[in-house]
Amino acid sequence: MNNNVSAVKAAYEAVARGQVEVLFGLLADDIRWRATGPGPLAGEYIGKAEIGRFFGKMGETYGDTFRLDVVDVLGSADRVIVLTEEKGEYRGQPVAWRSAHVYTFENERCVSFLSFQDDSYINFWSARRSGVE
Repeated sequence: MNNNVSAVKAAYEAVARGQVEVLFGLLADDIRWRATGPGPLAGEYIGKAEIGRFFGKMGETYGDTFRLDVVDVLGSADRVIVLTEEKGEYRGQPVAWRSAHVYTFENERCVSFLSFQDDSYINFWSARRSGVE
């Protein structure tokens, strides 16, 4: 297993224990973090301070209901892909989805993160954007 795959796996395990600093230790100072989709977390965040803002918005959106399970971790020399199953509640309404998280590494630092969500997530947030709840 390559070092980046091991490091990302360890970061997900640490974040599950509330040790977000392990993930932040993998990130380049000028990381570009992009969350796709129509939800409230969508957008591009640049730098570690912005990533902190992303996680703050996640807490505001899902409270303590958010859960993430790692399904698989795949990697090459400079890319790691984490397949996940995620769920939470927004205003008392449950939402569950699958995601792919793509990490790109340069010199053992993650310089880019990109997440893709499935149709369940997209449909849930699209309905809220159009006023249907």
